[in-house]
Amino acid sequence: MDIIIFGHLERAGQWMAEQIDLQPGFRGAAVVTTGMEYVEAARALRDFSLVVGQYKLNEYQDAEKLLAEENIYPHRRVICAPTITTQFLDWASEQYYDGVIDLIANPKGFGEEVAMLMTRDKGKGHANVSFPLTKNPSGLIPYRDSTDEDIVRLISAGLNNHEISELVFLSVQTVRNRISRLLEASGARNRTHLCSMFLIPHTTNQFNEVHPTLSLGKEIPIERTDLSA
Repeated sequence: MDIIIFGHLERAGQWMAEQIDLQPGFRGAAVVTTGMEYVEAARALRDFSLVVGQYKLNEYQDAEKLLAEENIYPHRRVICAPTITTQFLDWASEQYYDGVIDLIANPKGFGEEVAMLMTRDKGKGHANVSFPLTKNPSGLIPYRDSTDEDIVRLISAGLNNHEISELVFLSVQTVRNRISRLLEASGARNRTHLCSMFLIPHTTNQFNEVHPTLSLGKEIPIERTDLSA
């Protein structure tokens, strides 16, 4: 199966291609980073599936219109993004994408995710999400990994985004993106509300208790022994 990877960075695209090539039945992916490169690769292959990055959507949509005039369409379309929200999933469904891959939740399984989405039965106008869609019970925060939890813990300790980025070894923008996703997925109105949700499991919070007691003590730990893991 021929696959075109339309991504933001060639280096990232090459990594994706390597992961896909490890899967049985895939004979190599073409990596492109511009709209015209995508058009040329699509014309050359004609029968292909597409993995497109979120940051290339505007260029891809322009190229898609041009290829449609030549009756060239991807067999499957999968979109990858570093930050997934329910609105993004709804949009992908409306645009008839065949799948959405969260690049942060399970990067080691990227190749397997692509292979699964490219070979499963064609959907009926709805994106087949390749990870559990967040249906968050009231009052709980749906962490995707330990870093998400570390970020909320550090917000609760009063740290700003720059301070958090240094402790979790991520860029400030990535920290912002993760916080935005956590706010969206948890239903928290703001960072303060998110912090209160973080503290709920650490209180007595008995049924009908008017003044629950915080069981963490006076200080919230801002460091964990596994922060650098």
